[in-house]
Amino acid sequence: MIASAARYHNLDEMARVYAAAHPTCNIVNVGCGLETMFWRVGSDAPGAWFYEMDLPEVIEVRRRILGAPERDELIAGDAFDLSWADGINTSQPTLIIVSGVFQYFHNADVLGFIADAKKVFSDAELVFDATNTKGLEYVNKYVKKTGNSAALMYCAIDDPAEFAREADCELLEVRPFYTAARRILKGKVNLYSKVAMAIADRTSRAFLLHTKL
Repeated sequence: MIASAARYHNLDEMARVYAAAHPTCNIVNVGCGLETMFWRVGSDAPGAWFYEMDLPEVIEVRRRILGAPERDELIAGDAFDLSWADGINTSQPTLIIVSGVFQYFHNADVLGFIADAKKVFSDAELVFDATNTKGLEYVNKYVKKTGNSAALMYCAIDDPAEFAREADCELLEVRPFYTAARRILKGKVNLYSKVAMAIADRTSRAFLLHTKL
């Protein structure tokens, strides 16, 4: 739960910074699920138009539970088929956020997504969460214990700079998951959580990768 909260704390901050730098922009959550960034960030970004993209069955559930507020448009489709962007003004500055998705695919799939997004969006940045090979091994070991073999992860990034070069993108930031969480939660979590967060940060087991497409 701390990992999820830390991830969204960072993503919210990055979205606010982007919206402040681009008063009129798009913020696109790919694989949105029941993501509620619009309610957390929307009032701080009055010129931003939010797009929530996920599979049709997920969007149906989201619409039923969360509705579709003004400036928060729902898009059903396949994340890796960029035709879902047809209804977006792709010439407008766009922050694409892919949270908790890419790990379940292979590196080639992620590189393909980036290549396609570069063709579709003329001025865009991409933020997504990632882990390295060691982190992937640790996570998959835990997942296997739960018996959920369908949730194994495959995408590992050991060298963000090299990955950005391979994707032909500009690397803007590599942000550890827990730097802010460790400061905010100081004295509020047990020793195990403190150690686990510190190890994850120092060994790049969990981080956010921010690129300019």
